[in-house]
Amino acid sequence: MKFKGKEIRLLICDIDQTLTVKGGQLLPYTKRALDHFHEKGVCLGLATGRPIDSRTIGRFEKWGLDYPVDVLAGLNGCELYFRETGEKKTIARLDKEEIKAIVDFMWPLNTNIMLFEEGYDRVLARRYDDIVRASVDRNDSNVEIVDKEGFSRKDSCKIQFHCDESQIEQAEEAIRKNPREKSEVTVSFPGTYEFMPKGMNKGVALIKICEQLRIDLDNVIACGDMDNDASMIKAAGIGVCLQNGSDHAKSCADYVTRYPVEEDGLGRFLLEIE
Repeated sequence: MKFKGKEIRLLICDIDQTLTVKGGQLLPYTKRALDHFHEKGVCLGLATGRPIDSRTIGRFEKWGLDYPVDVLAGLNGCELYFRETGEKKTIARLDKEEIKAIVDFMWPLNTNIMLFEEGYDRVLARRYDDIVRASVDRNDSNVEIVDKEGFSRKDSCKIQFHCDESQIEQAEEAIRKNPREKSEVTVSFPGTYEFMPKGMNKGVALIKICEQLRIDLDNVIACGDMDNDASMIKAAGIGVCLQNGSDHAKSCADYVTRYPVEEDGLGRFLLEIE
């Protein structure tokens, strides 16, 4: 189908604060837009910081859509899933020595930590706080509270640190003072710092998805809101950032929606009714 002068074969979107408010349902225009693109034969994908398991694969059904997601990039691109083949594969992991080094310099900040050891079936955390409780409520997660050494018992795709407003400056200073050769950090939500394998991001994942699906990047719409979406937004033929997005994500986008996610911004944009 044609959109903004381009032939579109894949629409891929971040979930939280892009398609829906965090933990919410699709708003009417966004649901209608997904239905419209699906009816026109466009592949539909999700690119998320969440792990890929039955919960993310079944996300469309939970939203009341009567068709499945075609492709998924999980953990900011470290995991990929293709519905047509049923294949799920891991692209990159942090080794446990790197995870230990990251935890060592971030630990004194006393931020909470989350690591998806086995998707949502085993989530490691430093303590059970409101952020963890909300994740459990949204995703039916199984959480294990571990000590400092517990986070580095296995290789893993990413480790994330949740800072409140008073900790952000200290966290950014610690990150600046401890440059990494094997990992890099991105922001997925204000105060949430996610350490990923070096060179791994949603943009790289999008390239791999397009290679497998034999779709040109110019025939892709990619939508997001935060720094961890920026590489994907920049790589796509049409990159879209929500009005509520970060400055960096907006700077990489071809379009910024007129309305934020709370006002059904993405759906209005995709249906061209802004």
